Amino acid sequence: MEIEIMKDKSQLVLTVLCTSYNQVDYIRECLEGIVMQKCSYKWEAIVHDDASTDGTQDVIREYAVKFPNIIKPILQTENQFSKKDGSLRRILLEACKGKYIANLEGDDYWTDPLKLQKQLDYLESHPECGLVRTDFNRYYQETGKLEKGMFKSMEGITDTFQDYLLNARFAGPCTWVYRAEYDIERKLLPTNKYFNGDLTLLLEVARLSSITCLKDNTAVYRILDKSVSHIASPFKALDFLKRLKNTRLLYAKREPISFKFKLWYFICRSYRYKYIDVKMYDKWFVMCIKDFIELFFVPNKYF
Repeated sequence: MEIEIMKDKSQLVLTVLCTSYNQVDYIRECLEGIVMQKCSYKWEAIVHDDASTDGTQDVIREYAVKFPNIIKPILQTENQFSKKDGSLRRILLEACKGKYIANLEGDDYWTDPLKLQKQLDYLESHPECGLVRTDFNRYYQETGKLEKGMFKSMEGITDTFQDYLLNARFAGPCTWVYRAEYDIERKLLPTNKYFNGDLTLLLEVARLSSITCLKDNTAVYRILDKSVSHIASPFKALDFLKRLKNTRLLYAKREPISFKFKLWYFICRSYRYKYIDVKMYDKWFVMCIKDFIELFFVPNKYF
């Protein structure tokens, strides 16, 4: 494993955490979006590659040589994600020394050179805010379709914790800048039942602070056929959605009874069609009963 990390962290304000795996066709565009940033704060980009075999690491090395003050590579020789033991998250958070974190995956990219500046300015002047996101575009790789502006009706809004519990909409993690302590102090949940990805971080931040969406469009989220959030198999998709659902139920346990009824009804209604797709309608009814018991009678033992 090759690691190069900046030694002097005393004035570091932001760490960009960029992750990649076999994304040689996209990583250059991703890194260009990073190095073009014009930011008055001291920052760096940790670019972690999880043992790619397609030449992705060669591109990362190239940018690390060209931009040594920005690009700090961690190049694995053994895949960490496949271990399923938290190794990947631990490595990333140990490398993160900034007050704030910005997320970016190797197939997505930033389009606004002032993205980081705008979000850091907001966070520095709004201590009550834990995470700032922005508008973004979606690019469908297979068809070449570009869907512009995901949050046109949400300019400048501040979402609440219940907003994210009730409407787990895709919130563009490639645009996020957030306070590092919310991720560093977050406990991992059992992966066989819960989801430890973007939604969990979003709920954790919203539970403890506020989240704001800026009107600026700063990034492109690339949709690939093999991406985790776009699973073709209805059975695999249902398993993925179950873990998302369980995570929302867990975080809602301490909310008022009226809201829990509202969330339970919303989940039952929205998941009905997921079970119909796989011809398991009888199990949908069982799910609704189990979720009701879980939400109202089983205590939250994790936080």
